[in-house]
Amino acid sequence: MKNVNDIPKGLVKKLKIAREIVLNEKDTIRLISHYDADGICAAGILCHTLLRQGLKFHVTLTRSLKDEFVDILKKEDYPVTIFCDMGSGHLDALKEFKNKVIILDHHTAQSNSDEPLLINPHFYGMDGTYDICGSSLAFMFACVINEKNWDLSALALAGIIGDKQHLDGLSGYNAHLFEMAKDKGIVDERKMLKFSSNLVKNALLEDLDPFIKGMTGREDRILEFIRNMKLDSDIKFEDLDEEQMRLLLSAIIIRLLAQKVRPEIAEGVITKKYWIWKMNLYASDLSNFINSCGRMDNMGTGLALCLGEEMALKKAIKLRATYKDELRFGLLKLEEEGAHDMQNIQFFYNDNSSLAGAYAGLGMMYLFNSEKPTFALSVEEEKTKVSCRGTKYLVSKGLDLARACRDSANEVGGRGGGHPVASGATIPKGKEEAFLKHVDEIVGKQLQGADDTPGNSV
Repeated sequence: MKNVNDIPKGLVKKLKIAREIVLNEKDTIRLISHYDADGICAAGILCHTLLRQGLKFHVTLTRSLKDEFVDILKKEDYPVTIFCDMGSGHLDALKEFKNKVIILDHHTAQSNSDEPLLINPHFYGMDGTYDICGSSLAFMFACVINEKNWDLSALALAGIIGDKQHLDGLSGYNAHLFEMAKDKGIVDERKMLKFSSNLVKNALLEDLDPFIKGMTGREDRILEFIRNMKLDSDIKFEDLDEEQMRLLLSAIIIRLLAQKVRPEIAEGVITKKYWIWKMNLYASDLSNFINSCGRMDNMGTGLALCLGEEMALKKAIKLRATYKDELRFGLLKLEEEGAHDMQNIQFFYNDNSSLAGAYAGLGMMYLFNSEKPTFALSVEEEKTKVSCRGTKYLVSKGLDLARACRDSANEVGGRGGGHPVASGATIPKGKEEAFLKHVDEIVGKQLQGADDTPGNSV
């Protein structure tokens, strides 16, 4: 692997220890990974890697490491269990496993560990929020196992996009991964519109990023907007001349700025996309398909897509359409109802915990006050799940949602963690008000530069 010397020595050492554990195993290896695009891509990368080594494995994709699920895993008789894109916040529980445990995770962790073997870039000066994600870490491990696994970089790119680490341009290990993949002819970079549809009307109607208040999801208003631009209602982006394209994009950006979208987000209508030559599609589309599979409880289809099953793509396309419909319905409702305001945060309740993170993220960017992080709460039978999102701008001012969620959840008898810009928690039902009050206080201190939480550095 050409770039081993570019990876911190301590991280390389742990990856090589994990490699020996895996390659010396003759029995079935247990693989557990997260159900979002990053986690599914990470699992896909490791499944390819293990298959190429002739190793047997049993894989499960899950929303979270609930205590009940961890208890089941403890009783299993697999000699090696690998956790992808999760596990850093469960070290105490995973230490109780009787067999070997490897954790490949990029979320913030309070302590490093050799048993279980925690491989987390945060402890080696790498930013797991922007520079390396679960799938790019899994890809790094795949290349340590066998340098011929470079073709799996396309899946890593899809995971990077799924984890939103590409929004301000690729950086750190992610950027290195792309440059090497580009040099090897695996992917190509193209500057183009963010929209997924080439038909202007459909792009404005169906795409939710960007979400234009008063227009997205409303065909009559979109047609009026297009007519006011003196364009044909069925015109395609590719048929616009240079002046028409300039005027259209300017009008869209002006509308976004008018709804107080941050300038860097509004201007992101023009973005970079990464074409995967072998799969004949963009990494962003692959990421969206896989993410939709996970969010619509069809994780197996997402993994099958990673493994190259042709029928999986057809099913994923349908799941993507259903997912976008559900997401659009919820966002239109949030546009109408808004979020509840507290001094330093804003929040709303949502019935579907699978969509809560997407609602919070898109709401943070396009619907709500961009000066306050957004929390989505989903009340279930016994517990309440929390998803929260900030922005890179707020993180630069001191926001750390991972710490805020962890400490506030601990305060009410729950568990939380994640990244400074995006995090989550599970808390006892009925403790929502206490959790929100505590997290509001912590976020207030963070944004005022007065966060004195113990262990404030990783």
